[in-house]
Amino acid sequence: SPFPSLLQRKPVCDLHHNFIMKMVSFTLVMLAAVGCIYLVYGAADFTVVNNCNAVLWIEARAGGGPIPGQSSTVTRLNKGQTVGYTMPEGGLSSTRFWAKYGCNDQGRECRIGDQMQYWPGGGCPSGGCTPPIDSLFEATWGCKSGSCDKTTWFDTSQVDGYTIPYLVTLQGDTGACDNGKGLKSLDGSKLDLDRCPSNEDITANGRTQSIVVNGRTIPLNSVNLRYHDKFNNATLGCASPCAQMSHLWNQNPGAMPTIYYCCPTPNPNNCQISQGCITSAECRAGPVATDKYTTA
Repeated sequence: SPFPSLLQRKPVCDLHHNFIMKMVSFTLVMLAAVGCIYLVYGAADFTVVNNCNAVLWIEARAGGGPIPGQSSTVTRLNKGQTVGYTMPEGGLSSTRFWAKYGCNDQGRECRIGDQMQYWPGGGCPSGGCTPPIDSLFEATWGCKSGSCDKTTWFDTSQVDGYTIPYLVTLQGDTGACDNGKGLKSLDGSKLDLDRCPSNEDITANGRTQSIVVNGRTIPLNSVNLRYHDKFNNATLGCASPCAQMSHLWNQNPGAMPTIYYCCPTPNPNNCQISQGCITSAECRAGPVATDKYTTA
């Protein structure tokens, strides 16, 4: 593989996300880190550093397009290079950042990371968009001055899966929040594709033994969650049980047994499994809390 460092058991590949702030709170929910920050005006609110032994392309989206001030959604980073993003004075909602690799000179046709249609013009790689299992940073940025809401919410999520290990470092005073006092970093550097389950039981504790996908019966008692390169079979990512069922096999997240892994709550005031809704308590009591993917 031209990306051996991404596949080693002890990863040497980290993404460092740095942003200036005044205070932060943090709550760990399963494999997702969620928090809020108050921004202090600075040169760059969010900086990505490539510590990988490979070229990365950083995909940065605000909705479907680029971050304001950026001419493209993708930026090439050689080893050791950085890219900084400065958010608008008035804040910015629904931003997402992730790394792609194995791409062409335009940051397209990537081996992994082309989970959204290209901007501009749309379209996917020749073999179709890759599944949305990338290591992901998401944030809605608060405004920087005036009487507007200065709260910024962010998360780093492996709910759908992971690809490249990362480390998020926070700069600023983190002692003023009710939750997560003293938080300085979110460490995903130990994410390891070698530990991705290749024999996961996703029968929902025996409730469903198999499903039919494209006319083929698939047993669910030993499922390989590793996403492989279509050219040389190298492991490029690890899909969560939810993503394996809903994205790769196109199963309804509210149907059995997917509901126990995706845990949708479309109607929290009248949540019933028979209607495609599962409560937080039922989700935590189910297999998702103790499956191999969660505990790896």
